[in-house]
Amino acid sequence: MSHVAHEACGVDVFLCFNPQSTQCSSVATLIKQHCSTQEIIYRASDNIDFTTNWYESIPIQILRSKIFVPIIDEQWYSSFWCSWMLLFALEHDSSHNLPLITPVILPSYGERASEALIEKLTKKYKATILLSEHEPIKQSLEPLFKLVEITIHTPDWLLKSDKSKRYVDSERPLISSEMDFLNEMRHKEILLMKELSLQQEQKLPPSKKSSMNQHVALSIPYEQLSAFVFSAIYENFHITWFDVVTIDQRQYFTFIWNDNHLFQNRTSVLFYDLNPAQFHEITLKMNRSEFDLIHFDVYCHKNENMFRYICLFLRHQSNKSFNKLYTPVIEYRWLNEPKCSAVNIRPLLLCGNLYYSNLFTSKGYDHNRYHRINLTENELLEEHTKALIDNFKLVDLKVYHLNNGDYRFVALWTKEQEGSSMVVLGLTYHELIERLNEKQIRPSIIANYGLLVDGQQCFALVCNQYDTIR
Repeated sequence: MSHVAHEACGVDVFLCFNPQSTQCSSVATLIKQHCSTQEIIYRASDNIDFTTNWYESIPIQILRSKIFVPIIDEQWYSSFWCSWMLLFALEHDSSHNLPLITPVILPSYGERASEALIEKLTKKYKATILLSEHEPIKQSLEPLFKLVEITIHTPDWLLKSDKSKRYVDSERPLISSEMDFLNEMRHKEILLMKELSLQQEQKLPPSKKSSMNQHVALSIPYEQLSAFVFSAIYENFHITWFDVVTIDQRQYFTFIWNDNHLFQNRTSVLFYDLNPAQFHEITLKMNRSEFDLIHFDVYCHKNENMFRYICLFLRHQSNKSFNKLYTPVIEYRWLNEPKCSAVNIRPLLLCGNLYYSNLFTSKGYDHNRYHRINLTENELLEEHTKALIDNFKLVDLKVYHLNNGDYRFVALWTKEQEGSSMVVLGLTYHELIERLNEKQIRPSIIANYGLLVDGQQCFALVCNQYDTIR
């Protein structure tokens, strides 16, 4: 096989590895250096531009590449995102004979992996490179370098010319065959999530109860959202809460993460920037693959009169019914319609009108949960005091704004879990940080007011002290 590298080219080599692995990063650096000296165009999973639509651009670069190199160690093999990238390469290779898949297996992984697995990899991928601890890494990579040179032939005149440089046209518009391939892959992506989560649950032993490792991210600007969420996924944390507000026409996101093992390593999937139609369609598709919608929020971009949703799905462990989605309804209609057992309620002011979106269970009316809307701070505290007497806990809280600029709360209580519940309102950013640094504080809800107090953003904090995950 030979591919002449003309001045216009796509991606020659795509390097797929977990950036959290220092060993894989070292191997990738050597491959990058070799590609650079040979005018070979490469892309790698550690230099993805998260300010672009990376969810679409990564698969495009993979299917337009000639050689796909998964650099495998234990961190790669346990990563959903590495498997996700390999899925696109495998499917495109089976139908279009490109890219050529050439795994590079690190010694540390080779020692721990079974001989049967190594034999399976080398049999399936004839060009598999097994690195050895008994020789320099660069020397072990020589077969890969030769394969790249044979597959991607770069003419001497191009290497010697100062005026003529290769133009990377991998960002060119999609052609119809590429669009069809990407559409076919979307369903396979969801099946991959389900398969990987099942494998994790079967292979990993049940976790013993341990101290909860929790991370909180306050007021992440929209521009940094992709990179922030992607890094959290690599660290294997499970999102348990998020909140989004708009301040001066700019969105800010707040997240709470917990260790994924507390959720029996179930797969969770986060989507954002969905319009109502996309939100509804994705929810139906995820339900068919046994993923349940457990949390969402709504916002609106600057100069765009359209609802946008961020939503979280969690893979089911049982055959219970799925939560139902109800979005969006103007206030007077929403108030006049009967309410089922709400899980989340999210109001949003758009074009001078207040709209409600909500998520509810299919159980019908549930005496173990209730909600209140249009609450002031004093009304919220009074209602919460009454709820505690009846053993209800605050499990959902959202601050929303009215036409006159004032703000209100929508809150939801349940007594499905035993324990205590604490609410603190009107905390500035620095005051919230001080609270979070207290060892006994484990927040379950952090709601941004969407306004500034003395130049600082303002928050409500809820801590539910119980030993189960909502």
